[in-house]
Amino acid sequence: MNNSIKITGILLAIFFGSMTAQAKDIQPYAGVGIGMFTTDLGFGAKAKNAVGFYINGGVDINHYFGAELRIGSVGSKAIDTFGSKFKTDLFTSYLGKLQYPFTPEAKIYALLGASTAKGSISGPATSNSSSTQMSLSYGAGFSYTVADSINIGIEYMVYAPKVKATSDGITVTTTDIKLSSFAINASYNF
Repeated sequence: MNNSIKITGILLAIFFGSMTAQAKDIQPYAGVGIGMFTTDLGFGAKAKNAVGFYINGGVDINHYFGAELRIGSVGSKAIDTFGSKFKTDLFTSYLGKLQYPFTPEAKIYALLGASTAKGSISGPATSNSSSTQMSLSYGAGFSYTVADSINIGIEYMVYAPKVKATSDGITVTTTDIKLSSFAINASYNF
């Protein structure tokens, strides 16, 4: 999985690096998003919701392509399953952005890239451990320009870290945690 993410990143870098754009088409931006993040283990455990946030910065290379970096955190709720508590902490996402402006003020967009997330597990059968893993991330959203340089929007995003549970230094289980968010956001174009 890590090799496919590295290859995807390299291909995105080549694609964005080879594009030519006039200086007036390049539009850097910074913003913040807040929303409901859902953590789901996927094997019958009840999904938990927590408020989370992210800050982001990026560049729209032209009206159709862009790239974005975001750093975020999820609230402190943990999933309690079979006596073990799973929790996702800090995440960083590296995203390519495909967008379509259907009016001068409104656009839809899709995000695809990778996220690095730190997850932790604790419980009676495992020692307290955490791991940082990289995985595929994807999402879609809608953005509307309300003033010259101010945008507001709404989006759905999926981040998918893995957490390894260890007992006395031996890996006893690897859990795929699906972390997704439904968030509102605001950004400022420079």
